[in-house]
Amino acid sequence: MSRRIVSALTCAGLVAGVAALQLVMPRPVEAAQCGAPHVSSVSPSLASPGQTITVAGSGFTCGGQANGVSISVGGHGQNISAQPTDTQIQFVVPSGGVAGSVVETVSYPVLLGSQSQSSNTDRLLLMVPVAANNTATPGPGGGFTVSGSGFTMGGFVQHIGASAGSCGGLSVGGVSDTSVALTAPGSYCNQPVGLSITGYATSTKNATILTNTVGIGAGSLNVAPSPGGLSTGSAAPGDLVSFSGAGYGGSGSATLDGAGIGSNWSDNSISFTVQPNSTSGAVVFTRSDGHVINAGNLTVNSKVTGVSASRAQEGDTITIAGAGFGPGGSVSLGGTGLPVKSWSPTSIAVTIPAGTNGGDLTISPSNDAPFTVPNGIAVMHLAGLKPGDGAPGATIGITGGGFGSNKGSVTIAGVNAPVTIWGDSTIAVVVPSIPKYAGNGGDDHIVVNVPGAASAMTAAFHVDPVPPPSPSSTPGQNTPGNTPGGVPTIDPITGLPTSGPSASPNGNAPSFIPPSSNGPIISIGPVPFHPAPKTSGPVNLVLTPGSQSADPGQDVPFTVTLTAFGQPVVGAPVDFLLVVVPGGDASVSPAKGVTDAQGKVSGVLHLSKRSGDHIILARSGQYSDEIKVTGRGLANTGGAGGGTDSGVGGGGGGSPQRTIIVAALLACLVLFLSGFGINVATARKPGAAVAAVATPRRSLGGTLVAIPVSAGSAAQFGLAMMVCSFGQLVAVMRRR
Repeated sequence: MSRRIVSALTCAGLVAGVAALQLVMPRPVEAAQCGAPHVSSVSPSLASPGQTITVAGSGFTCGGQANGVSISVGGHGQNISAQPTDTQIQFVVPSGGVAGSVVETVSYPVLLGSQSQSSNTDRLLLMVPVAANNTATPGPGGGFTVSGSGFTMGGFVQHIGASAGSCGGLSVGGVSDTSVALTAPGSYCNQPVGLSITGYATSTKNATILTNTVGIGAGSLNVAPSPGGLSTGSAAPGDLVSFSGAGYGGSGSATLDGAGIGSNWSDNSISFTVQPNSTSGAVVFTRSDGHVINAGNLTVNSKVTGVSASRAQEGDTITIAGAGFGPGGSVSLGGTGLPVKSWSPTSIAVTIPAGTNGGDLTISPSNDAPFTVPNGIAVMHLAGLKPGDGAPGATIGITGGGFGSNKGSVTIAGVNAPVTIWGDSTIAVVVPSIPKYAGNGGDDHIVVNVPGAASAMTAAFHVDPVPPPSPSSTPGQNTPGNTPGGVPTIDPITGLPTSGPSASPNGNAPSFIPPSSNGPIISIGPVPFHPAPKTSGPVNLVLTPGSQSADPGQDVPFTVTLTAFGQPVVGAPVDFLLVVVPGGDASVSPAKGVTDAQGKVSGVLHLSKRSGDHIILARSGQYSDEIKVTGRGLANTGGAGGGTDSGVGGGGGGSPQRTIIVAALLACLVLFLSGFGINVATARKPGAAVAAVATPRRSLGGTLVAIPVSAGSAAQFGLAMMVCSFGQLVAVMRRR
C-alpha cells in the first residue's frame, strides 16, 4: 500500500478515536464554574463513638460533577457511611472518638487534570467525654483523680464542673484529655461523682456560642476517715473517752475489747463512756458505710466504790463494790493474798484468812489496771481479857488490836457494859449487874462490837457472884479483877463517875470546874484548885505540864500518858478542855488527840496575855486529869491542893509581895503629904514680904528655928522618894 494511503487511514483513525472519546468521557469543568463547599451545620455537634453524624451544607459534590468527596474531623479522615449529596454527608464516629473542625473536600476534573476545594473550618464536632467508674477514697480535703478520655474535647473544652451528690461541689484542678484532678470535701462524703463539661461551638472559641453542656458520671467518692487519737490511754468506768479526727460521718458503732459500747458520733469526734463491765483492749469504730477505724488500745482502770466493812477478823467475808473488775483477778490485803469467793465486773467477795495483817487493799483484775484502797481494811483480833473473870463493878481490860479509836460497845452476858476507855489495842469496861448470875455467878461471853467491823468479837468470860458485904471492905473501893466496888454512875456533863472507885472526893460534884456552854470560865486572879485524888486501879491517865508557870502569852507544853493494866493504851482518843482561863485569848492545841505507841499525846497550852491561873482538863473515856498553869504576875499561896489569893477578885488576904508594894506606896503618900503640910504651915504671910524688905536681917532665934524646919521637910521628901523607889524595885523583882 502506498504511503499516502497509510497516512490517510491513520489520520482517519485518530479522528474517529477522539470522536469516540468525546462521546464516552464528561466534558471538563472550569474551576470558576465550581465553588468551594460550605459546611453549615454538624448534627449532633456533641457525640459519642458509634453515633452517625450528619454534615449539612452546599457544594459537597460540585453539582454532581465531583470525581471525589472526603470528610475529616480535626484533621482525621472519616469513612462516609452513605452516598453523599451536594448538601449532605454522613459518617459514623469511630470507637476511639474524634473531635475538632469538620472539613469537607471535593475533587472535580478540569482540562488536562483534576482540582479540589475544601470547606470552611468553623464548624466543630466535640466528643462526649468518658470517665471510668472508679471509687475514690481520699481523706477529708484530700485530692483524687477521675480518669477517662475526651476531657479536653480536642482542645475545645470551655468549662468543667464537678460535684459529689449531697456533699456539693468539688474543686477542679488540672485537666488533661484522660484525667481530671478534684479535691474532696473536708468532711465525710459517700456519694457518686458527676462532671459537667461544656465545650465551644466554633473553632474560634467564641464564649458566647456554646454547645450543650454534658453531664457524665465519674465514679463515686467515699471520703476515708482521718483518725486522730484517743483522749486518754486509760480510763475508769464512768469516764468519758473521745476520739479526735475527721471524716467520721454522723453515725456508727463502737467496740471495746470486742464488746459493743454505746457511742456518740460527729464528723470530727467520736466519744463513749467506759462501762462498769468494760475490760481493757482495742477500741474499734465502724462507720455507717462499714469503714472500720482502729483507734488503738484503752486500759480500763478498775475502781472501788465501797468495802462492806473497814474492819474484819479471821474468817470474815468482805464484799468489795466497784466497777472495771473484769471476769477475774486477785485481791491482796497488806501484801497478803485473800481467797476469792466470787468475782464479777462490779463485785468481789473475799475472806480474811488467819495471819492476815491489815493495810492497803489492792484489787488486780486480769485485764484491767489494779486499784488500791489505802488502809482499806484493818484486821482486828481479841487477844485476851485482864482478868478473865469479875463481879459487877470490876474493871476488865480487853486486849488485842485493830479496835480503832472510835468508841464501840461491849456486852457481858447480853447486858451492856459501860466502856471506861477505848483504844486501838486496849478497851476497859466495868462489869454490869447481871441478875441471873447475882447469886452463884456463871460462865458467859464478852462481845465487843467495833464500829465498821464485819462481825463482833467474842471471848469467854466468867461472871463472879456479888460477894456479901464484909466489915473489912471499904465502900466505894475495889480491887482490880474480881472485887466489886459498885457500878459507877456517870455524870452526864463531865463524863466522869459520880460514885464508885473513880468518883470525885465530894460525891456527886465533879473534881474540876466544868466549862460553860459558850467556852471556858474566865477568871481574873488565883483560882481554888482541888484536883481529884488518884484512885488505884488498872487504868491511869496522867496530865503533866512542862512548867507550872510561865510569862503571860507564852506556850507551855504538856503530855498525857494513858496506861491500862500496866501497858500503854494505843490509839485512844483524848479530849482537852480549857476549864478556867484569865482571858479569852488562851488556847489549847490540839483539842483532840490520839495516843501513840507509847500511850502518849502531846499538846501546847497558850497562856493568856493577862496573868492568872489556867486550868486544863484531859479526858479519855471516863478517866481524866487536870493541871493548873499560872501566868506570872499572881502568886499561889494556897499550898498544894489549897486555894490561891490575890488582892483583886481573890478570896481574902494578899500575897506578901503585894502587901509590901501597897504599904510602900501608902508610906510614900503619907510622907509626901506631911512634908507638903509642914511647908504650907511654915510659909510666910503675904505681908511678910514687905517687912522683909524693910528688915532684911533675921534674928538669931528665928534663924535657929527655920533651920530644923527646912531640914525636916527635905528629909521627909527624900525618905518618901526612897520608899517609892524601894516599892518599885520590889514590884520589878516580883515580875521576874
